[in-house]
Amino acid sequence: MVDLLRWFCPGEPVDVSAHAAGDDPWQEDGVSALVRFAGGGTGVLTAARTAGSWAEKLDAYGAERSAEVVAPDTVTLTRDGVSTVRSMSPEAFGWATATNTFGFAAAVHHFLDRVRDRGAPLTSGREAARTQALLDRILLAAGLPVREQEGRTWSSHATR
Repeated sequence: MVDLLRWFCPGEPVDVSAHAAGDDPWQEDGVSALVRFAGGGTGVLTAARTAGSWAEKLDAYGAERSAEVVAPDTVTLTRDGVSTVRSMSPEAFGWATATNTFGFAAAVHHFLDRVRDRGAPLTSGREAARTQALLDRILLAAGLPVREQEGRTWSSHATR
């Protein structure tokens, strides 16, 4: 979602504010963030790992267009007053094939192809580092750690 936010809102992030859910900064409960970009775009990102299911939402605005992503269910893009909606409902795509329908398999295959042919990837290491830097800014603004706690092993509560 942070990659998508950066792609949709051009320019460097100029202001990041965020709030974490829960009391334990080492518990993966969720976060909401508001990010303003130098190019004039604004994005609101919300993710909750303890929602009982996959729950992420992104609203992004800029350059006279908007995007609303309610992952993993819908993507709505609006440009020139026309909205296009793509639904990822189980009936349309099936959760059993989420690896393919969400593009994860294609991303892995693209990466392996670039390793084999030494071609330039769609997302460079530089862009991946810029996404990670924004993610760290969001976590810091929410009062969350950006490094592992000494002596503690990371675990996700997303599947519980």
